[in-house]
Amino acid sequence: MGSLVKELFSLPERIHKGDFVLKLTEGLLHADETAGTYVATPALADAFDSALGLIGGALADGRSRATYLHGSFGSGKSHFMAMLSLLLDGHEAAWHIPELHSLRAKHAFIGTQRLLRLHFHMVGRSSIEEAIFGGYVAEVRVRHPKATVPGLFADEQLFADARSMLDELGDAAFFAPMNAQVADGGEWGDLGSEARWDRVRFDAAAASTDPAVREELFSALVTTRFKAYASESRAYVDLDSGLAVMARHAKSLGYDAIVLFLDELILWLSQRASEVSWLHGEVQKMVKLVESQESTRLVPIVSFIARQRSIVDMVGKDYAGSEAVRLNDSLKHWEGRYGTVQLEDRNLPAIVERRVLRPRDEAARAALDQAFQQMQRTAGASWQTLLGKEDASAFRKLYPFSPALVDALIALSNSLQRERTAIKLLMELLVEHIDDLSVGEVVRVGDLFDVLAGGEEPADGVMKARFEAAKQVYRYQFLPMLQQANGTNTAQRCQRERPGHPTRIGCSGCREAQCRADNRLVKSLLIAALVPDVPVFKDLTAGRLAQLNHGTLKVPIPGTEARLVAQRLRSWASEKGQLHVGNQNDPSVQLQLEGVDLEPILDQARDADSDGARQRLIRDLLFEAMSLDKVADWGKDHKVKWRETARLGHVRFGNVRTMGPEQLRCPEGHDWRLVVDYPFDRPGNSPNDDLDVLDRFTEDSGGSWTMVWLPHFFSAAVNKLLGELAILDHILEHTESARRYVAHLSVEHQSRAILDLQNLRNQKKNRVQQALQQAYGVVQEREG
Repeated sequence: MGSLVKELFSLPERIHKGDFVLKLTEGLLHADETAGTYVATPALADAFDSALGLIGGALADGRSRATYLHGSFGSGKSHFMAMLSLLLDGHEAAWHIPELHSLRAKHAFIGTQRLLRLHFHMVGRSSIEEAIFGGYVAEVRVRHPKATVPGLFADEQLFADARSMLDELGDAAFFAPMNAQVADGGEWGDLGSEARWDRVRFDAAAASTDPAVREELFSALVTTRFKAYASESRAYVDLDSGLAVMARHAKSLGYDAIVLFLDELILWLSQRASEVSWLHGEVQKMVKLVESQESTRLVPIVSFIARQRSIVDMVGKDYAGSEAVRLNDSLKHWEGRYGTVQLEDRNLPAIVERRVLRPRDEAARAALDQAFQQMQRTAGASWQTLLGKEDASAFRKLYPFSPALVDALIALSNSLQRERTAIKLLMELLVEHIDDLSVGEVVRVGDLFDVLAGGEEPADGVMKARFEAAKQVYRYQFLPMLQQANGTNTAQRCQRERPGHPTRIGCSGCREAQCRADNRLVKSLLIAALVPDVPVFKDLTAGRLAQLNHGTLKVPIPGTEARLVAQRLRSWASEKGQLHVGNQNDPSVQLQLEGVDLEPILDQARDADSDGARQRLIRDLLFEAMSLDKVADWGKDHKVKWRETARLGHVRFGNVRTMGPEQLRCPEGHDWRLVVDYPFDRPGNSPNDDLDVLDRFTEDSGGSWTMVWLPHFFSAAVNKLLGELAILDHILEHTESARRYVAHLSVEHQSRAILDLQNLRNQKKNRVQQALQQAYGVVQEREG
């Protein structure tokens, strides 16, 4: 083995839970670090230009705006928001980034107009009002401690409680602290007697429909008699009215606009998407950020909403789940009211290069350049598959990862817990999972599965069940099968079986090359099943599966990897009904996660496996192969045209060892007889016993127009396969029979089980047909 890729990079010893994850509020708290680690690509500079232009437009025409910051999970939406807020605040470390210098002069409002920036992490909030209004009150208290409290709270109950206290204490005692505040002046100003509170003014304000008048009473009460109300109350005015109150209040404090940064709002909605009425109500509120039924807002409100790619776009409606589809449809209904600032996935190569793939020194960089060029020259057909939609320059930035792997990770990271972003998972792969990757090799897509499935739960929301299904299918169906086939089902040969082996490491670093290669193929199929609509996995074939795991299969003749993978896939599909493999030269392949355990169904029909059933199957398959009509009997007459004359003969199936002379001799009235033996017999018997019978017949018969076709015997594995095919044929003989065997399942699972049984029968039949061709000498036996 040559030098290792890991040795060429500057890597941490361990990855911690919070690494590479930036929450908006934390990013602002550590502003210098946030700006110092930011990678501003030209595409991101354009995104900042669009975002700043949106704010400038709102300031120019006084109209509110709202826009999505749209990108994949891990594309840097929170980091972008934090940087945008720092730019608006004139933070020097942010403006020192060269790619952003030109934007300061282009957007002249920066530093000349006052913007109130409010930052919200939506996860855990009870409503949009609670987040925005509560956040506004808290921010104003910090920045303007003597300002009036804005009338954002539902005040009817407060006013009723105040009236009861007024009646109990009397006018003088009740109004004394409220009027003392007026006398103190401050930001209230010296308003004289008109600002003093008495019962007449109290009643007039409590009955008023003017928000500004009600706000005066509200503020006076919560800053004197009911001081805990503003911090403890969760009863707010409706969003539309409250935004108008906020705008008026901010204007009174000297602000020209309010900028809202709503981080994780869409994720927050998705977590309660099953609550239909709640979701409908909250989504409808979002349009109020742009459109107001109240009077014109005195200052514009500009909202930035982080939105990750919809899971529906990556896995399709069939797999996304009803909640995700409902959320996706609800948001699309209002989509025209919002702009979009696109945080392109194409930014990832540059970000990964700067934040993850940092060479140790210039010599390491040169070694990586050389390794990449060599890999490009030798990749063959794999190059285009690994390249995906990127170009060679982007591939070099990502090396030893491929754009195809990153595409898959982007799609999967949409469903990951927030602490497990695409950037962090790539670092985990480098640090923990590819210790043995040689320089010049590329990380295989199948290696993603262990880093996704290991350790903590990999997913939130609707995809959690699918991730769990993928892990169960792998652990209890495919892994035992691969271990059995490769002889790695002991602790001596499989690290997974050893006590103390970290679950999250999986097969990483394992020395069992063949078993590890098979595992990579299966894991790639599981990843494709999780996100089937991702381009890299659409219309997946055996050849593309091999290319996505380039270099993992060692074959004597380069270019034959696809044929080897197809053989293995067909072998596995003959055992697992959830794996569907096509009949093409480069067969299509798909793994269904939603399968049903077929073993209990097959166990019900074990008695259907008999010598007679196996012989009938062989006869039917051979009749089909010879283009003869099937018959229920042991044989049939058949005419062959030879030298312009129809020659009548008879094709007979049977065990030659048990045949007498009458069964072997060509009968009167026939021109020929073909006897076809079976490729199996009872234990202890072999083809030599058939040859002994033929030798005696030849000696005793004096000659006969008889041909005997003796095959090689099936192996024990193929005999087992034939028995399983007999059981499946029995179960699927007719619809009523199939329904009887799956009657214990739900209706939905009955259909799924029958489909998997049919697929399993087809795959086993294909393998038996291949074995027949080899047994009867039609084709040479091939390895694999």
